[in-house]
Amino acid sequence: MKIITEDKTYFLKSNPPLFNVTLNEFSMKSYELASLNDIIKSSNMNKGSFYYRFKDKKELYFALVDDLYIQQVTYINERLINVSSHLSLLHVTRLLFDSLIYLNSIDPRYLLLNQNIGHESIILKNEIVVSCILSPYRKFIDYFQDSFLNVSSATCYSSYFFDSLMLIYTNFATFLNKPGFDIDDFMMYASKLDTNKPNNFPTTLPTEILMNVKNVDFSYSPEKAVLNKITFDIHVGEIVAIIGPVGSGKSTLFKLLSGLLLQQHGEVEYFGKELLTSLTFKEEVGFSFDKPCLFRKKTVTQNLNYYKKIYKQEIDINTLLTDFHFENYKDVLVGNLSYDGQVMVNIMRTLINKPKIIIIDHMFSLINQDYIQLIFEMLLKYKQNGSTIVLSDSSISPSIKIADRFLFLKNGMVHSVLTKNALMGKYSIDSVILTYKEHDVVYKKIFSLLEIRTSDFLHFLEDKEIVSLDSLSSKIDEIYSIETGDDLNV
Repeated sequence: MKIITEDKTYFLKSNPPLFNVTLNEFSMKSYELASLNDIIKSSNMNKGSFYYRFKDKKELYFALVDDLYIQQVTYINERLINVSSHLSLLHVTRLLFDSLIYLNSIDPRYLLLNQNIGHESIILKNEIVVSCILSPYRKFIDYFQDSFLNVSSATCYSSYFFDSLMLIYTNFATFLNKPGFDIDDFMMYASKLDTNKPNNFPTTLPTEILMNVKNVDFSYSPEKAVLNKITFDIHVGEIVAIIGPVGSGKSTLFKLLSGLLLQQHGEVEYFGKELLTSLTFKEEVGFSFDKPCLFRKKTVTQNLNYYKKIYKQEIDINTLLTDFHFENYKDVLVGNLSYDGQVMVNIMRTLINKPKIIIIDHMFSLINQDYIQLIFEMLLKYKQNGSTIVLSDSSISPSIKIADRFLFLKNGMVHSVLTKNALMGKYSIDSVILTYKEHDVVYKKIFSLLEIRTSDFLHFLEDKEIVSLDSLSSKIDEIYSIETGDDLNV
């Protein structure tokens, strides 16, 4: 399999137009959102010639991943030619990061591809392991992990080191050009692994806080609080998905974040200043709610031109229409568009001022999947240009494709916050979800594929009243139920 992949990698590299378009597509989008048709069309390659070499999108993707890993491995091997002694942790860690810096010097898109690979599903990552050469990061882990298990002074701390390493390695594109980031700081942690305490290791991205919500309360009447002691941060350049059922307070929270409502207690800060006193916020925010804010008796172009006049910084209307494949509808009255079409125009309105923060409330579970994919592609482009994006929905399924962090809202309170990596690690998509009854109470429990092969799992089935057994990939919204004890009622 790997020999076949290497042959396809050679063909890909020997065809510069195809390689350039392929790298661009997979560095800008996740595997699922990347379009094979766009790659073939933009590379001007004959479809018959393409499918003679690659049977599908996945084979092309694996060929590109192989190229990424080959570049890194070659760089590292060239620097190990004259090294005969056992390598230190510090030496190999430095080589690993130097190989990423080398990739960035060849083409910065390689680092974006590496970042996207790190955020893919467990299933796809496992396929990459089987189909492609072993990644330098995987070689690193294999080289040192056994050694750590045999050193008692390091055993307590090794997991923290490897978690920190994975975080920085995966997101190195974010770190590399960030002011104040110094790779030598992480080298210091590596060199002192056997004496450092766990809390000395970096476990979160050191990004600038764009918005800070502190102990916020809000109610429309004295009888019931809609939001209660809401506290969380939003970091520059991330995509945050706020998930909760209808009535959990999502829309009210988004109106507070958009400056349309004022909290009754607590603080909402934008770059460290009270939101409503910020002189720049109104120019830098774009927000969209589930009911499009448009003039139904005006055309698409007239709507966009109206909102264009409000802002100092603006985008070209024709470019926006082209990006959203809406050129043929520019003279259509908004009231004559379908709901999906009105949502698309509303999103265009949201982006018309090139916002630093984009806030989109509860629409992805209401519109066609093709429209969702197009919106996601545009949002990822804005993220690449530095925008921060906050989404809300009553389903996890749409936003799992692009979100960096998930905030679960329950009864007006923040119940839990998970990064995508933590969520995918905790709830592997190739797991199964078992629903069972005990004393007339319904419970849900997740089992990995390894666990369902054990005798303990069989005994569990015998002891419980089983209601259903489903794959987690088909019931991904159950993650919210397991985390919070409540249902999304999608």
